[in-house]
Amino acid sequence: MELQQDIIIVSARIEALFNLKLSNYFTHVFVTDGECVMKYSGEQVKMGKGDCVIIVANHLVTELHPTDDFHAKIIFIEPGFMDVCTPHTSYGIVGGMTMFINPVMHLDERAVALLQAAGYSVQ
Repeated sequence: MELQQDIIIVSARIEALFNLKLSNYFTHVFVTDGECVMKYSGEQVKMGKGDCVIIVANHLVTELHPTDDFHAKIIFIEPGFMDVCTPHTSYGIVGGMTMFINPVMHLDERAVALLQAAGYSVQ
C-alpha cells in the first residue's frame, strides 16, 4: 500500500471545517475548553468542554461561533482510510442517522476520567 499524504490532519482550529480540501473528511472534535455553537444542517448545535463531536458531512456546518476560551483537538480523517482501517466499527443505519441528526456526544464522568488518565486536560 502506497503511503499518501493528508490522510489524517490534526488541527487546533475549528475554522478548518470550512476548508474545501477537507469537505469530504470525517471530522472528530474533542473540546478541551470553552464552548462553540455551530449551525449544523440548519439547526443550532452547542458543543462544550468535555464533549466529543463526529461530523461526517462538513458541508452541513454553515456557521461557527466559538467562545474566546474555546480550545479543541480536531482530527480530520480521509474517508477511504476510515473504510480500510475500521471495517468493524460500523454504527449501522440507526447509529449513522443518530450522528447525522446530532453529532455532539456529552461525555459522562467515567469517560472524562478515562480521557484524563490518557493525558488529556479535561476538568
